[in-house]
Amino acid sequence: MLKQFLIRRYQATQSVVEKFKFKDLNSTTSIKNLIDNIDSESLEKKKYTINGWIDKKAKKVKKDLYQTSIRDGNGNLLTMIGSKDQLHGLNLEDCLQITGYLKLRKSTSAAKDDPNDYEVALQDVKILNKVESRIPSSLINLNSIEDIPADFSFLKLRKPKYTHIIQSRSKLKNLVRNYLENDLQFVEVETPLLFKSTPEGAKEFLVQYDDNVENKSNLYYALPQSPQQFKQMLMGSGVSKYYQFAKCFRNETLRKDRQPEFTQLDMEIAFGTGNEVMQIAGNIVTKAWNSYASDVEDAQKLYTLDNQGRPKLVEKEEDILRMDYTESMKKYGSDKPDLRIPLKIINMKEFGGKGGLNNPVFDSFEIIQLPQLIKTSKELNELKKFLLDDLHYNDGSRKPVVYGILSERDLELWHEAFASVGIFESPKLIAKSLNLKVGDVIIGCDRESDSFIFENPTPLGKARTLLYESNISFLNEYLNKNHPKLDKDIVSWMVNFPLMNPVVDETTKKINGYPNYKPKCIESCHHPFTMCQLDHLPLLLKSLESDDLNYRQSLFIKSQHYDLVLNGNEIGGGSTRIHDYKLQSQIFDKFLKIDAKNQEELFGHLLQVFQSGCPPHSGFAIGWDRFLSVLFKTPSIKEVIAFPKSNTGVDELFKSPSLIEKN
Repeated sequence: MLKQFLIRRYQATQSVVEKFKFKDLNSTTSIKNLIDNIDSESLEKKKYTINGWIDKKAKKVKKDLYQTSIRDGNGNLLTMIGSKDQLHGLNLEDCLQITGYLKLRKSTSAAKDDPNDYEVALQDVKILNKVESRIPSSLINLNSIEDIPADFSFLKLRKPKYTHIIQSRSKLKNLVRNYLENDLQFVEVETPLLFKSTPEGAKEFLVQYDDNVENKSNLYYALPQSPQQFKQMLMGSGVSKYYQFAKCFRNETLRKDRQPEFTQLDMEIAFGTGNEVMQIAGNIVTKAWNSYASDVEDAQKLYTLDNQGRPKLVEKEEDILRMDYTESMKKYGSDKPDLRIPLKIINMKEFGGKGGLNNPVFDSFEIIQLPQLIKTSKELNELKKFLLDDLHYNDGSRKPVVYGILSERDLELWHEAFASVGIFESPKLIAKSLNLKVGDVIIGCDRESDSFIFENPTPLGKARTLLYESNISFLNEYLNKNHPKLDKDIVSWMVNFPLMNPVVDETTKKINGYPNYKPKCIESCHHPFTMCQLDHLPLLLKSLESDDLNYRQSLFIKSQHYDLVLNGNEIGGGSTRIHDYKLQSQIFDKFLKIDAKNQEELFGHLLQVFQSGCPPHSGFAIGWDRFLSVLFKTPSIKEVIAFPKSNTGVDELFKSPSLIEKN
């Protein structure tokens, strides 16, 4: 008994020891490096050692000859052939170190520069760690990280697709760093993650402060939503060109382009204008995009639209189209329009149609017209079911009216379908002007007046995008034929934003479906540190100095804010900041209702900088995860993050957040 016990202990000890006895990295090679540097003299003569994982189950190809493939840490695959003893017992994802001779395969391309042209004749197989539990089948044919059970989600990073994403992410970070530091003399500064709670927009994550006494204090840190105040402080501290890849935290409703923690490429320049910042940010995006496109097969260069709406190659920032906020809201119903979509919204004012029936503020009426789209009531019902599905409107946005003309009577009575949202001077004349016919579909709704569009997206802005997201075959065929989406990636600037927004009353968020704005109550459109356009400064000062806030007048003030929009995604935003103490204090007080005492408590540090010779400054931030998700063509930003949270903000791999026992 004792002898058998000792033998088992020795065997167990040796099996562990063997896992730690392997050739070091100096004695091994990656698959890419091997293929790139192989020569005819080394083929079948020189031994090579490769580390990696079993990518597929071994299969028998001849008597006592088996074939499988190894995948290295770069995601590259190489076929290996060996005996039954060497390969037969291996499982998917077993960790190996193999040694053997490189051979040309019989089915070889002329170039001989692809791993598929070669195979390794095994001399030695060392198992460094076996898979003890069954690998999920979803990992074998991996299409999305949503397919992987949470406990195995880390294994996605071994697969070529995600290995490539993580490596490309790192490479592009280095490209940006080199451009900012070597070409533009920026300095990378790390800012704190334990900050204080300040009113900047989203709900914050709070961390309780432990004052090392028995009773916990009522003091809390807040994790920063962005380094906004830190970087403005740096401008006043003499750091004239700052950047960092910053971790940011926002406790808000999640969706495919949001995570509770995310990375932002943050930057700020002193003595610089918004135009200069836009040039830097635009060049970063262009350089990163074109660098990736040159490395990846079938990847496209970056485009914008010219003044006639035609695709134009972006070679530098100056090429990027600049769009006015109000014009974008009128044409596309959104401040981040997907310019690949050719559909435009028709304002019915020129045809004798208007809104204002239910809400005087919503006095415009607009439509999207789709001539000859439907043939049957079944098609119309399918279209309505999709466009009006409640799932598309769980953010509280309004639904449009969808009307299909299936008969001459439908054509005659088309206006009645919109009687709840539109007023028409002469329905017959409008029908003639629009050339309405049987088979047409009209999507229509009212919206706010041209100079006061804050509902974003508008009902038709949302419908315009939804039309291109359906799985309805007849609709997709129609759009591909009549309104094909551009097969290019389109970037644009959005400028001339309002400085202030009306505030939606959360207690009565909607009245008859319309946003209910609090009377004489406004808030910053982006954040309270944004400067207005200089030709609007007299209007701003007039509003600030009057005893009674002119609510409507204040909403016409334009800001020096700018967003960068790519394929309908806002990938970054920035502005020229306020650096005048008195102006900043007045905006806090008059517009945002933060009195002197609370200003000192919340923003005293920043106001002190403004009184201490702070230079003018402007800045920008790129949502790095969101940008890479668009660049890499992934369905969500989770695909470009090594350890993402779920759609509910939970980390299912690490079981976080977790309950912490008292004391």
